[in-house]
Amino acid sequence: MILFKYILRRLLWACLILVLISFFSFLIIQLPPGDFLTSYLERLTKAGMSLDSETMAALRHSYGLDRPFLVQYGNWFWRFLHGDMGISFLYGMRVEHVIRERLPVTLVITLTSMVIIYAISIPVGIYAARHQYSVADFTAAIFGFIGLATPA
Repeated sequence: MILFKYILRRLLWACLILVLISFFSFLIIQLPPGDFLTSYLERLTKAGMSLDSETMAALRHSYGLDRPFLVQYGNWFWRFLHGDMGISFLYGMRVEHVIRERLPVTLVITLTSMVIIYAISIPVGIYAARHQYSVADFTAAIFGFIGLATPA
């Protein structure tokens, strides 16, 4: 029973943390002045095209950008809980389709890099452990620290 309570408590904390992360991510996206349509209009203007104010207002309304921040977040979060990730501003298609289109290549790159990493690191780690305090051990440790310190 104690283990069940512990697991339940950890799951509730995990849910709360995920909600807070999504909220602050949404907030950070909203912080810069303007919105996607403003930057889109600037790109159109640089390309020599334009949109009238009625079309901009209609687009703002259809994307829900004319609503307050908390309403936008609440709508997004509610739809996300029901499996609707919305429409990508950049690609003009559903986010699920964008993810589904790019996921296979991402998985291939991830799995290939993991195989390479393990194929190199396990033998080097075994060698360094068997030859403790040798030059090879220190070299492997230095390269390991450099690898950890290098941003992805």
